[in-house]
Amino acid sequence: MLVPLLRLAVGGNEERIPRAKDRCVAGSLRGLSDEQVRPTLQRYRNDVVPLIRPELADLMRERAAAGQTVLVVTASAELAVREALRDFPVTVLGTRFAARDGRFTGAVEGAGCYGAAKVPRTHAWVNRQPAPPRFVEAWSDALSDLPMLELAEKRVWVCREAQVARIRERDPQGEIVWGRVWGGEPVTDCEEPVLPPSPRAPVIARPEAVAKAAANWRGSPRAGWIATGLRPSR
Repeated sequence: MLVPLLRLAVGGNEERIPRAKDRCVAGSLRGLSDEQVRPTLQRYRNDVVPLIRPELADLMRERAAAGQTVLVVTASAELAVREALRDFPVTVLGTRFAARDGRFTGAVEGAGCYGAAKVPRTHAWVNRQPAPPRFVEAWSDALSDLPMLELAEKRVWVCREAQVARIRERDPQGEIVWGRVWGGEPVTDCEEPVLPPSPRAPVIARPEAVAKAAANWRGSPRAGWIATGLRPSR
């Protein structure tokens, strides 16, 4: 575990750092069972849940009550985020860790779930659904999610003002919402959005607390509002 930790300490490119983090987590899980990991997951949940905005929690429950689905796609450990959001009507896709005979092996399963790796992870989920979907709307606060957002008809970026130019350069057609979200106020309090937010745009939680994207998935009563922007085709 020392080498990936040192890489995190001295820096690295956007791809190497998440991979090093994943290896550190995988190494810390080696030899442990689900039961042994559960107390740590509970502590993580206790830290994360207070960061979720009440408006977002209400929105997720409202969409679920309407028969829609909320899908959260994250580079973080899937088992941790699933535990953190277990009281919310969501499906979580994230980085997974290999296990054998009921214990973690110390290896990352597949390519993780950072950046472009979110695309095949999302497609794998889509392929298990009963109706072929199409991508509608996606939300993120990180340019590393651009490959995933490019699957959607509409892309919305939540960012600091200093990030606007870089995002606009990479994604001229994306919609940008910026302002005081990082200070704790809701997105709807932004003083000057670069582009007007969609009328359907939710007030979101702190991005690091829940997901890297959010979306509308319409058409079927059992389909719904998901984090990577899917809906069954007509």
